[in-house]
Parts: sequence; C-alpha cells; structure tokens
Amino acid sequence: MALRDKQRIIYTSPIKALSNQKYRDLQDEFNDVGLMTGDVTINPHASCMIMTTEILRSMLYRGSDVSREMAWVVFDEVHYMRDRDRGVVWEEVMILLPDSVRLVFLSATIPNAREFAEWICRIKHQPCHVIYTDKRPVPLQHYLFPAGGDGVYMVVDEKGQFREDNFHKALTALQSAAESTNVDTKKMLKRKGKANLGDLEKIVRMCSDRGYLPLIVFSFSRKECEANAVALKKMDVTDDDEKRLIDEVFNNAIMTLGDEDRELPQVQSMLPLLRRGLGIHHGGLLPMLKEVVEILFQESLIKVLFSTETFAMGINMPAKTVVFTNTRKWDGVEYRILNAGEYIQMSGRAGRRGKDDRGLTIIMFDEKVEPDVAKEMFMGQSSKIYSAFHLGYNMLINLLRLEGADPDYMIQRSFHQFQKDKSALEIQGKKQDLEAEVANLEDLRVAVNDDSSYAFNVDEAIADYYYIDKQLSKKIDERREIVIRPEHIAPFLNPGRLVCMKDGDTDWGWGILISAARKKLTENNSVLDDSEPQWVLDVFLPCDPEDKDRPPADAKAEGRIFPMALTLVQKISKIRSNMPTGDLDSDDSRRALLKTLHQIKNHKSFKQGIPELDPVGEMNIKSEEMNSVVATIADLQKKLSTNSFHGHDKMQLYYDCFSKKVNLHRQVQDLEKQINQSRFMVMSDDLRAMRRVLRRLEFIDKDGVVQLKGRMACEITSADEILMTEIVFQNVFADIDANNIIALCSCLVFDEKSEDPITNNLDLMKAFETCKGIARNVAEIMVENKIPIDVEEYVQKLKPQLMDVVLHWLEGKRFHEIMNQCNLYEGSVVRVIRRLEELIRELATAAKTIGNEELASKLNEGRSRLKRGIIFASECPTSVVSGSMPGRYDYSEVEKDLYRWWEDAGFFRPEVAEKVPSESDERESYVMPMPPPNVSMRLKVSSHDFIECVVTELFGYQVSLDILDWKRRQEVGREEFLRRVWEWKDEKGGAIVDQMRRLGASADWSREQFTLNEHMSAAVVEAFCRLHEKGAIFRGQRMVNWSPVLQTAVSDLEVEYSDVQGQLYYFKYVVAGEDGEAEEFIPVATTRPETILGDSAVCVHPEDDRYKHLIGRDVLVPIQGRRIPVIADAYVDREFGTGALKITPAHDFNDFEIGQRHGLENHTVIGLDGSMISLEALGSPQYVGLDRSKCRKVLWADLEEAGLTLKVEDHMQRVPLSQRSGEVIEPMLSDQWFVSTEVMAQRAMDAVQSGDINIQPDRFVKTWQDWLKEKQPWCISRQLWWGHRIPVFYPTNRPGSDKYFVARSEEEALEAARKELGEDVELKQDDDVLDTWFSSGLWPFATVGWPNEEAKDYKKYYPAIMMETGYDILFFWVARMVMMGLTLTDKAPFKEIYLHGLVRDEKGQKMSKTKGNVVDPLDSIADYGTDALRYALLTSSVPGMDVPISKGMLENAKAFANKIWNVGRFIITEYEKTAGTVQISFESGMTFSEEEIKAMPWLERALLSKCQGLCESVTAALLENRFAPPTKDIKEFLQEDVAAWYVEASKTRLQEHLGGNPNSAEAATSQKVLLYLLEVSLKLLHPFMPFVTEAVWQRLPRSASSPDSLMISPWPKMSAAHDAEAEGWFEKFCAVTSAVRNARAEQGIPPKERVPLTFWCAESNFQDALRAESSALAWLARADPEKIEAKAMSERPNETPSGCIRVVISDEIEVDMPVPEKEIDVGKELQRLEKQLNQVSALLESTEKKITPQFMERANPTAKEKILQKRDELAQQKVTISAQLEELSAKIPARRDVVAAALALLFAAPQARADVGEGDMLPPGAKQEDRIRKGLEAWNKLPEKLTSEDKDKEWDDAIGFLRRIYGLNEDMKYLTRGLKGAKKQEAWRPAALALLNFDSSLIRQISYIVTSDKCF
Repeated sequence: MALRDKQRIIYTSPIKALSNQKYRDLQDEFNDVGLMTGDVTINPHASCMIMTTEILRSMLYRGSDVSREMAWVVFDEVHYMRDRDRGVVWEEVMILLPDSVRLVFLSATIPNAREFAEWICRIKHQPCHVIYTDKRPVPLQHYLFPAGGDGVYMVVDEKGQFREDNFHKALTALQSAAESTNVDTKKMLKRKGKANLGDLEKIVRMCSDRGYLPLIVFSFSRKECEANAVALKKMDVTDDDEKRLIDEVFNNAIMTLGDEDRELPQVQSMLPLLRRGLGIHHGGLLPMLKEVVEILFQESLIKVLFSTETFAMGINMPAKTVVFTNTRKWDGVEYRILNAGEYIQMSGRAGRRGKDDRGLTIIMFDEKVEPDVAKEMFMGQSSKIYSAFHLGYNMLINLLRLEGADPDYMIQRSFHQFQKDKSALEIQGKKQDLEAEVANLEDLRVAVNDDSSYAFNVDEAIADYYYIDKQLSKKIDERREIVIRPEHIAPFLNPGRLVCMKDGDTDWGWGILISAARKKLTENNSVLDDSEPQWVLDVFLPCDPEDKDRPPADAKAEGRIFPMALTLVQKISKIRSNMPTGDLDSDDSRRALLKTLHQIKNHKSFKQGIPELDPVGEMNIKSEEMNSVVATIADLQKKLSTNSFHGHDKMQLYYDCFSKKVNLHRQVQDLEKQINQSRFMVMSDDLRAMRRVLRRLEFIDKDGVVQLKGRMACEITSADEILMTEIVFQNVFADIDANNIIALCSCLVFDEKSEDPITNNLDLMKAFETCKGIARNVAEIMVENKIPIDVEEYVQKLKPQLMDVVLHWLEGKRFHEIMNQCNLYEGSVVRVIRRLEELIRELATAAKTIGNEELASKLNEGRSRLKRGIIFASECPTSVVSGSMPGRYDYSEVEKDLYRWWEDAGFFRPEVAEKVPSESDERESYVMPMPPPNVSMRLKVSSHDFIECVVTELFGYQVSLDILDWKRRQEVGREEFLRRVWEWKDEKGGAIVDQMRRLGASADWSREQFTLNEHMSAAVVEAFCRLHEKGAIFRGQRMVNWSPVLQTAVSDLEVEYSDVQGQLYYFKYVVAGEDGEAEEFIPVATTRPETILGDSAVCVHPEDDRYKHLIGRDVLVPIQGRRIPVIADAYVDREFGTGALKITPAHDFNDFEIGQRHGLENHTVIGLDGSMISLEALGSPQYVGLDRSKCRKVLWADLEEAGLTLKVEDHMQRVPLSQRSGEVIEPMLSDQWFVSTEVMAQRAMDAVQSGDINIQPDRFVKTWQDWLKEKQPWCISRQLWWGHRIPVFYPTNRPGSDKYFVARSEEEALEAARKELGEDVELKQDDDVLDTWFSSGLWPFATVGWPNEEAKDYKKYYPAIMMETGYDILFFWVARMVMMGLTLTDKAPFKEIYLHGLVRDEKGQKMSKTKGNVVDPLDSIADYGTDALRYALLTSSVPGMDVPISKGMLENAKAFANKIWNVGRFIITEYEKTAGTVQISFESGMTFSEEEIKAMPWLERALLSKCQGLCESVTAALLENRFAPPTKDIKEFLQEDVAAWYVEASKTRLQEHLGGNPNSAEAATSQKVLLYLLEVSLKLLHPFMPFVTEAVWQRLPRSASSPDSLMISPWPKMSAAHDAEAEGWFEKFCAVTSAVRNARAEQGIPPKERVPLTFWCAESNFQDALRAESSALAWLARADPEKIEAKAMSERPNETPSGCIRVVISDEIEVDMPVPEKEIDVGKELQRLEKQLNQVSALLESTEKKITPQFMERANPTAKEKILQKRDELAQQKVTISAQLEELSAKIPARRDVVAAALALLFAAPQARADVGEGDMLPPGAKQEDRIRKGLEAWNKLPEKLTSEDKDKEWDDAIGFLRRIYGLNEDMKYLTRGLKGAKKQEAWRPAALALLNFDSSLIRQISYIVTSDKCF
C-alpha cells in the first residue's frame, strides 16, 4: 500500500538476523527494498527500509532525512518491548515518531493488545485498530514423555483441551520408572544425563519412524545441545543425494576460510553431523556455521536440530515437531519452571503452515509437576507487555540535546506511566472495597455477634493483647535464630533428636533427625556448583501418601527422609528417640520411625507439648543477646497473663477479628501510598538523581546544557557511555597504543563467565586498574546522588579475561591459535569482538565529535587490524560471495555492499596497504591530496572526469544564501546564524561525500578533514600569523570584486563573465576654457554612465593627434561641473570608441592602475548595497540613494536635457556576474586584507622552471608562468560570518588608535595589547573571515598535521606526489597551494600537477541544463553501474583535454563489465566442478616458474607471454599517468585473447564432450593458467573498474595467507621471459581460425557441419604447433578433427583442388577448404576475395601512415620491429590475394548476361558518354546487342581517355549515372530480357551483384571478358 502510494515505509525488527531475513523476503517480493543493521547498509534510498529498532532510534535523535520522509513504520515482534535491557528502545521510538506517521504493530504473543492500543491512541492522537486471534494456523498437540518411560502421553489436544487423565498417567509412569530402579523420582536426577540421552534417542527414532521430522530439540545450555547431538551417533536420516547437497553447501561456505581456520574443531566436527541430518544451533557457534545450519534446515536437509531457545526468538523457521529436554531453565537469577510466554514462543515453532495438519510438542520431564503448574505452562497466556521503560544516560543526554523534547516529556508519554495511571484506577476501587470491610469491623462486639457485658473496655483489652502477642512472637523468633546458629545448635544435632521443621508456609511439625552435616545446598538435589557449603539436616517426617511433598492431611501418613536447611528448624527438643538398625531408608525402618514419632507425640507426659531444650540452662547459651531476649520474653508473657482477655473463652474470636481489622487497615494504607505515588510522574526521583550525576561529572552544566563530555556520550550505545567517556577524558588512552586501547575496551563489552587468566601485559594491566578506579569513582558518585547501585558490582562489570585474546588477534595471530589458549566458545569470541568493533567505531566518531583527531586516528588504525579473518569473514557482503554466480552481473547488488566493506575493513588506509608483501622493504608513499568539494553541492559529471576527496569545505557564500539572506542574517545575529549553519551542515554536509563513495573513491576516510574542524582552524590561524610575521599579509585599500547581494568581496573564481547585449553611451566632456574662449569638448564613450559621477580624469593616448593639444587641460564632469585633468597614457586604445577614456579609479580595476600611476583621487560613489553614495561633496546629491541601474537611466536623461549626450549604440559586452547570487559584480575600492604575492609567485614560477614541479600536460606551463608573473596582491578577507575568522584584534576602548594585533588566540593578543596599550585595554576580533582559497591553499600539508612538523603523517606523507585537478582551477587553487607550501614549509607541496579536462557531451558541447545534456553521475550509476561510468570516462581521458561522454560509451562499458563477470563465471565454475577430484595447486597471487612454463603446451605459453607484456605496458602507462591506453589494452586482452580464444580453446581440455579429460594433467595446467590470467586481468583492471573485479576475485581460490581484498593484493609480476615464438604462433593461430570462419560464413556452410582443412605452412615449427592444437583448432573453426592436415608450403599444388576454395592468410600460410555437396559459387568467392583484398589494403595503408619519421625516431626498438613486420606481412598478403583473384577470374565462363551487365556499367562512365553522345543513349527498350555494341565502342576508346588523375573519380560517379539512365530499382529487367526460366535467374544475380557492389574489381572482370576470345 505504501509503495503503491509512493510513500516511504520503515520496517523495524529487534535483531539483525530477523532484519536480514525480512530483507530477503521483502526484496524477493518488492525489489525496492533497503537494509540497515549498523554493520550492513544496502540501498539506503529505497522506498521500503528494513532496519533494527536501534538504528531508527538513532535516526530520530539526529533528525535524519529518512526519519522525515517516512509515512509508515512497521514494528515486527513488538512483544520485545518487555525485554528488560532493550525494550526501552521501542518505547523511545514510538514516542519520538511524528504523529503524522502511521504505525503498524505485529506480534503473535500479546494478550494485552487492547491496553497497548489505548496507550498508542493516547500518545499519537489517532485511532488504533486491533486485529487479534488466539487461533493458530496449524493446531498443536502437546505430549509428555516421562523420564525412563517408553511412550508419550497427550496432555493437550489440538482443540486446546487439557487431558488430566493422561497427565496423571504420565506422572504414574514417571513414578513407576523410578520405583522400578528402586530410586525415587528426584534421585533419578543424579544420573539424568545418561538417562536423558537414552530417552532423547527414543523420541527422535519414534519421530523418524512416524514421519514427524523435521524436529527441533530445545535445550537450555550450549553444552547440552552439543552433547545431545553427539550422543545420537548411530542416527542417520539423510539419503545419498541429500548428503551430496549438504557437502556442496558446507564446502562452498568454508571456502571463505583459511586453511588453518578450516581445521578448527568446531568446523571439523560439524560436517559429520550435518551429513547424518543432524544440526546444532546456539550462540557459541561461528556465525558462518550458524548460517550454514539455517540454510540447511530451511531446505529440509537438516532433519533434527539441537538448539537453544535463541533459535525460536530470532529466526522464523518452523518444524513438524518440537521437543523440550527440560521444563526448567536458569534465567540469570534462579532455576525455574518455564513460563507460559516462553513455552508458547518455542512450541510455536511446531507446525509448518501449508505443510502440516498439526504440530507436535513433546516435553521430556523427570520431576513431578503439579497439574496447575502444567496447565499454566501448556495453556496459559503469553506474557503480557509490561513496560521495561527505564532512564538511561544516553537517552537523557540525547533528549537534553533534542529541541522540543526533554526527559519529562519522554517519561510522561511512556507505556510505564500509562500502565501506572491505569492501575491507579483499579487500586482506588480495591481501596474502597477494603474500607467498607474495615467499617464493618469498627464495632468488634457487633462483628463477633457478642451481647455479653464486660467489666473492662473490650476494644482496648484486645488491642493491648494483640500487640503484646505480636511482640512476643517476634522475640521468640529472635530466640530461635540465636538457637539455630551452628555454633550453638551443632552439639545437639544428634541422630534421634526431635526437631520441629517449617518450610515457608508448609508446617511439617515434629520429625526425627537422621543426620546433620555441612554440604552444598541443592535445588531439587541438583548441586549448585557456585553455592557455599551450609548445614543440611536429613530429617524423617510424616508425609501424605498421595503427595509425598506435603505433610499428611489426615491420620493416614507415610514417612520419608527430607534434606532440609538448618534455617528451617523451628524448635529443638530435649527428647532423643532410638534409631532402627540397618538401612534407614528401607520400608521397615521408615515404618519403625513413624511409629516411634507417633508414640512420642501422643505420650501422656507431653500433653502440654513436646519439651524443648532450654537455651540458657541446657544449651548453655549465655550471651548478652540471649539474656536480653529471654528477659523480654518473660516480661511480655507476664503482661499477657495480666491482660483481661487472658484465658477468656472468647479471646480467640476477638483476637481473629481484631487481627483482620489491623490487616485490612494496613492494606488500605498501602493502597493509599500507591495512589499517592501514581499522582506523581514515575521515575522522577531517578531523573533528578541522574541529572545530579551528569552535573557532578560535567556532562551537562547547571542549566542542563549538554557539554563536551555529553556530546561524546551521545555517540556511544554499545557500552556504558558514562564510564567510557570518563575513561577517555581522564586520558587513559593517551599513553598506550591502538592495540592496547582496543584490548582494554574489550572489558566493557565482554559479559560472559570465563576462567581464562588475565593478561600479563603490564601496560594493559596498569590501564585496566586505572579504569577500575574510574569505575569505582563513577559508582560512588552515583550512590552519593541516590542512584541505587552496588559499587563493587558496578566495578566488577569490567571483565579483563578477553584482553589477551583481543590483543593477540590485533597482533595478527590466527584464530585457531587463539582458541587453543581460550576456554570460550568460538562463536562467543566472534560475537564479543564484533561488538567490540561496533564500540570502537562509535568511539572513533565520538572522538571526532570532541575534536580529538589523534584518538580517532588511533582507533581507526586499530579497527582496521581488528576487522579481518574468520571473525569478519562474512563481512565480505553476501551479495558478492553467496550462491552461484548468476548469468548477468548485478552491479546494483554489489557496489554499495562492497564499498561499505572496503571502508569498514580499512582497505583505503595506507597502514593496511603497507602490509601487502613487497619486493623492497623501502616503499615510497604515494600521496594525492584530493580537491575539497563544497558540502552544500552535488556532483555532476560535467564537473570533472574523475574526482576523489579526503577533505570537505563549506563556502560561506553558499551558506549565506541557503540559510538566510543578508538582511535576516543581521536580524538574528552572528551567534544564532552560526548555530543554524552548523545544524544545516550536520544535516546536509554528507551528501557530496556519499556521492564520492558511490563513485568508488578510494580515499582514506579516516583522515577526512573539514575546513572548520579544530585542527584545520588552528592551521589556518598559524598560517595567517606566520605570513603576517614575514610581512606577506597587509591591510590596505585596493580594488576588489564586490557582491552587493552577499555584501562581501568575492574571489575571481566566484565571478563568471557573461556576454550580454548592452549599450555604449557617447557623451561630451566639455573642456574648461577661459572666458570668451570657444567651447570645446572631448567625446567619451562608456558602458556605465553612472560611474561618471566618480570620474577623476579623462585619459587619451599620448600620440593621438586629436587630443594632444588638450593634454594637461581640465575638463568639466557633466552635471557636477567638477574640474578634472586630461592625462595621457599608452594604455588607451585609440581605435576603441572615441579614443578617449574616462577614469573612475574607485570602480574599475584598469582605471585604478592608471590612477595609481598618475596620482588621481579615488571617489567611491557606489555603496556596498549597490546604491549611489557620497555625492553631496561632488556636486550631485540628487542621485544619492538611487540603485546604480536606476541612476544610469536618471543621469542619462539629465545629460540629454543638458545637451551633453551624443549617441547610444548597441554593444556586446562581458559582464561580471556573481556565481553565487547572480547579480552584477561591482568593482569596488575597499579596505581589505591582502597577501603580497610578489616573492611567493616568483618561487612558484621557479619551482616549475627548475623541474621541482612537473605540470602535465606541459602546454599549461606557459599559462602558469604568464599568470604568476603579474604578481597581483591576493584579497583574502570576506565580509561573511561563516568561515575562518581573521585572527586580528582591535582595541575598542582606545579611540583613534590604528593599532591591531595579529595573534593565535585572544589571550595572546590581549597579552600583546596590554604591553603596548595598558592593562585596561579591551579587544574585539575582526568580524571578517578568510577567503576559502586561503584555507584550501594549506591542503597538502595541513591535512597531514602541519603546523606540527613532527607529526607522523606530516613526516611520512608530505610533500605529496601528485595534485590531480581540473585545468580550470589551476590558478585559483593549485598556484595558491604551491605559493603557500613553498612559503610556509619551504617545500613544494607536490611533485606533479596532473590536469584533467571537463566532460563534454558526445558532440563535444559543454553540458548545461538549458541544453538538456547534463549527465548526472548518480543517474548513470543507477543505469549502468559505477564501473561502467568510470571506464567510459577513463577510456577517453587525456591530460588537459575535455572528455566526451555518450550513452553509447556507457552501454559499451556496461557490456564490458558483464563480459568480465561471465569470463570469471566460466573459469570459476569449471574450477569448482573439479576442485574436489583434481588437485589444482592454484591460489591467489601465485606465479609460474620458468621451468613450469617451459613444460606447458605452446598455447598456454603464448597467453602467459602476452599477459607479461600486458603487465609491463599497463604498469609503464600508469607510472606515466596515461590512463586511456591501459583500459583499451586490458579490454582487448581479456575480451579477445582470453575470452574469445583461450577460454574457448581450453574447453577441449576441460570438457569431455569436446574430447577433453577434466582429470588430466593437461586440464589441470589449463585450469591454473585460466585462473592466473583471470586474476592478473582483474588486478590490472581493478584501479579502473574496482567493483566487478573485486566481486569476481572474491570467488577465486585463496589460501589463508591471501589478502582479504583484491584492493590490497600485490600488483602482478611475472618472472619468466617473453616467449616471442609462442606469441607469434598464437597470432597466426587466431588469423587462421578467423579466416576459416569467414570463409565458411561466406560459403554458407552451416556451423554444425564439420569440414576437412589442409594447411600449407612455410614454417615447419608452426605445422607442429597446429598439429599440437588440432583439437582446439577443430572446435574453434568447426572443422573435422580427424581431417586436419598441416603440410609444407613447398608441397602446395598451384591449382586449387576441385571442390575446394583456397584461403590466403599470409604469404606463409594458406588453407584449402572443401565446400561440401555443392558447386563453388565463383561469383561469391570473387566477392569474398575482393572483400579480403580491400581489408588488407586498408590495413596496409593505415599501417604505412603510422610509420612516420617522428615515429621511427621516438618508438622503442620492439615497437618499430613489430610495425615493420606487420607492414611486410600485409604487403605480401595483398600480392597473394591479388594472384588468387587473377586465377579465379580465369575460370569465369563466357556468359552474355554477365558481359551485358558489365558493358552496361562501362556505358555509364562519362568518357563512354562523351564518345557515344548523350543524344545517342539508347532507350530502355533497346536490344541487348545494341547495348553491347555501344559499350564496346566506348570500351575501345576508354583507356586513352581515362588518366590516373581522374580515374577514381570517374568510376565513383558511374553508379549514380547508371541509376539515372537505367533506374537501379525499376528498369533492371532489360538485362535479362529474352532469357527465360533458370537462365533468367542465373543472369539476374551476377548482374545485380555487379551493380550493387560496384568497385575497381569490375575493371579486371570486364577487361578479361572483353579481351577474351570467349566474349561472343
């Protein structure tokens, strides 16, 4: 529905596994689906996004675009809200979602759905519809299997009816099984392990026999899971076909593992189980193995799955039957019976919809279960959703940062508060009921219905008695507690002693003590290993015969011995009984003990009760505590005895009534408290306490504003955010390296029990102890602020046992080595390290947030080492490596996944690349600082052909326009404006960087810089200060480009010149004369009349005779009447306009220079906003305030009125426009900050001149020198607020002072100012900011650490090697980088400047929106893929030249990417077919030795030799920055040599149907060569097409030592020499095959028809080569392999054998090919030979054109030799083919129809027309004889008429003339007139061919026909 309405929908799930499954399901259904799970992002712009709830929460807090665009959110498995740790996340999301979003909640287990819906209605203000059913799609039957039994008992049928009779039968069977072994039920537990396994095997076999598979066996521990699976060693439930499938899936999966990792015990033990149809699934498994198990189970290849309950929680994979091995589980606190919700969740996996008519659940039980408990478990409701909402620090801080939200808002809207409010109403009702009961008991006498009269106050007496009795009971209990202390009671715990026992509410009464001893307390006789030894008494007690766990209900009783804790003793007697002899647990002994006990209880001496031991007198307990208690008891007993009710017959009646009244009153009070509490917001105390903690730790300030610590804590969700932040801010990480930091962080994510030893790394242990101290301090602060936590427990959360494991992994140890030293499950280690990686990623982001770039760099560096090997093996996206390779390359699936993986794995980082093996230990770093894109922009292909970046910037102009205009900026103020800009940057700033990622930029994103981050800002300030100290920066008044809209100076780059139709205004400058002197004027022309008001002179050329006499005179400024001089300057162009130039120094750059030379005044008459100003003093106040364009019109009208105008002409002029705001730029004289470039520019010129910097292409060197030699000052100040504020400070309380202070900080400036101007001086920083090109000029060195020249990156990566950018910013940016680098570092910032061109459309036109020819790179990527776009651009990339791009180029590149995929697919598939049977010792990165190559067939040698040459040529081209040639060379090699030839030839070795033997040594060699050629091609092509090459390479066989990615694999290198002979044979082999193929096609021979071939070879070795590859030749040429011969050329007969054609390949090779079963078509053969001759001639001509003197001078010897040899071969081929043509022409029969057609053509020639005469042309109806006669007459005269100069042109014109005369399409029938039947058809065909294929060959044919005797 959402997709139909084009709305965005979010589908959230609680765990990653479920998200992945939902993604696959929905992707199959809808396609437009994306996935986000934290470590995986696929198609994030999809309309339907699947994500974990944590991801959605993070988006809502950060206000991402996704959260604003969504219309629907679906919450799957919403019952996860009750999870005590993560349930709060769901509530946060539901509360934070906008009310406009529609919500859908899915769950199968919410009994209180209506309550939940009411809450949603309350917080979202919209109705919530509930669709609810209890009916299961597949009904369930529940069975019990008693331990030791032989069968199952149905206890709940498919209708939900509880079968109580069957339940009791099961209990009886359990009892019988126990009694049959003479062991009671509970003692069976001591040996339940083996018994359980036997029972389990019975159940599994029963299910297998009855067709109840597949089966899931749920256990509640990992060890039990594995033990159960291993125990069924005789069980096998798969057939041979299923075993083969299992082998295939498993082997494909473990191919991604290294050899050592495949030997892991967990991996080795898994396959034997899987092959028998058994599987294991729990959290301790390797993720890869879990995935294999899930796949196999889903495909019904695993029939019995042993799993923990996690399989039921996160994965929706049902079975026919579910078995529970126990009814109890450990929940972290206690062992308890499963609750109904847990049982429903797991049993719900029984029954497959659409497959099973019912599901079966079998519960194995070995202890007695009460019917009520069983009913509750089997038939109870799912657990209700009770809010797990709790306040977390991350939530609290995020809410404090979020505008419009606060913690109170979140709490008030929580489900927890809702349930609290709702329960208050229920409590109020209960309270009213209880109050009514209390009222009924107010009058006790009425309540007990007593009319008697009493001499005392009844109410007071009973109240007094009640409270004394309660105190007495309490003291008696205190006495009991003292008595039963071991040190007091132990001497009296003798066998036979009577003891009174009570267990909770169960009062057992008196029993006989059998024994007493200290031992571990057990739960159900299952020893708890972690419990402390305690006193346990074995006591003989009477029990109920029917239920031996209860005291007897009546006189009937049995006796049994119970183990009981000492604390359950209520009384200890003086009496000891005699003990029976023998086994006390025998029936006789128990009967004797029961009789003895009965006699003692009923003895007449003990009518007052069995006497107890006196604690003081007899037990000798004489402590002060006991004396005090005994005395108090005596006193209370005395008070009771004196009470009026003591001994009264109605005392008990009144006592019970009063007791009830007291209890009811207490309940009313409790309910009152609950009601009062519900009136206040829940957790308000917690909230206040947490705020106090945050303030105390300085995460927020006193006003609740989030501080730096808080900003960091917001980024951390994978660990304790408070503790983690404190550890960072207390510099624990400062003195340890990245490995130790990450190992230390493992303490915060590891939460399992482990007995592994703690590390002996002293640095790490010291840091760990520091962390414990910090944790203790944090905990104590929490306790001080009323947070109820246990300090020691909080500290113990730091678990160091995994530090060594992590450290070893970071140091590069193999996983199997680590696991040998570790007691944890493999999967547990993987899970913890993956969680650790998430934490490190968050921590690195947090470090950047607080400006700690050093820590962020450390963490990213360590993280790149962490993400490797088996732990992250599945991190190579499944879209790349899973399943078989499809027939087409799906780039959309691969590209985003691969890029994320590359970046996450750190492959772009140089530290990772440095691990790649190299021939030399000394490596030169190749550094290329990338142009910083504006984060507010989006890329378009027309920008540059390839762009990469590692730094981003934000232009102030763009921000000013996008955020607020100038006027509104002034209204909100600087601080508010900057705050809005930062918000805008955080929201929009990543778009262009994401686009760079889409283009495949291999930038080290961990070193990404933003121009306004802390480090870059400090570098900019330092650069300004140093340049000022050198005298290179000054403040002065000079001309600048001024933007009236932006109100700032702008750089030249932000000015665009546009040719517009304007006007040239001619007017008079009247010469100021003496009185009576005739009026004279100078005519002046201008495009801007408004600037007349600011003129300072009129300038003429000193040699202009028209104005020489006026030089030095004054003229009058029109309208104003000011006198200004006439000056002379050679700058004036005498031919332009009138030859006289008005000079306005304040508003024109050239005028300013003239004014400077002549000392003219500067009059600024146009203001900052573009209006006229300062005209009062100049005599024209009437124009003040007018806009400059308005002033132009008004002033010209005034000039016309004054008679001072001459004329107005149309004039095309170049107008400077603001690139940012579009208005006309105003040249303005302004006070600004400038950089003097005179010295800097000269150094930049010298660097290029000396060769320190090389510019490519070199034609730009002259442009570079010409621009720099002007050495103009560079304006660096801008009147903006966003940017680097100029570090200049002015005194504000020193009026008239012109002092300013340049300083690195305000403190430094203040210190300098106080020394010079006094202590009370106050400063204000300059409001202006620096030109963005100033900070950009620092790029190459600031990004690597400058000004800290000791920084590791600066020393290693500066200077850079290359600066690559577009030629259009050579001056604006590149020149400034060079000047700044040389000045500030004394080094050229890079060695090379590579200038690429702009991208044009296919017609070479510049792209523009108005033309509609703009290519959006993201659109191109969507349509063709990133690889195709990159390849299409690079194939035409020449330095400094623009690049055309067209859809055709993109289509071809896309097709090539698919070709790469399919070549790889064939090679890899062939390898996989034989990988299990043939030993092919290939692994990624291998090479061949010279001996190996020599032993290979020549075809393999040829391909390896060509591959070597390709490696050398591509490497050389890349080193010379030539990118187009390699792309073409690699394509030709892979597509032609490998795919078209060798892959096809290899099939004759690998495939049996073509005669190959896949198990042979020859096939193995071919496999290795194929794999090798593929890998080398992929490596060479990877820089150009990274995605498809990586995707194919990932599937190649690799060893454990192979790199994880193609990107970091070594560049290919071969040690063997070239094999020129084999290469030559290969070229001939291809030529031979192609020639035969062409001849077959021309002769119309069907592809399936195999023909014999006879080769004539001049070279004997090549004859042998052909024979050796006859099978390949036969397959490629579709020849008969049994009839291929290779013979010596000397044996070739001169005549071609009858029925054959002879194909000439070269002067050395020819082939005779029979044309079977039909006569050779001579005409067709002639046509074929002519075509071949034309091709050879064209190639020969093209080759000869290449052999120029320049080529012969510059080319290397190999290239020269190759092209000369090619020329000679082509020349010889031309001679040979010509001879064949002559030979074949001689065989043409004399046919009148052919002659007629040929002579008709001749007749069409102009020369023939000249002799015959236009008037003599024969009409269409003329006879053939007349036509032939005319033709012959023309033919005889033609040779002398045609000259070599005009021959070609004449023949070219002939066909057109022929059409006019005869009508090619209508009047051709005359050629066959008079012929009938078959003859007519035979005549028509050659005639038509002759006409349609008219060329010079016709001359030869006609020449032969005419001169032959056979002509007539």
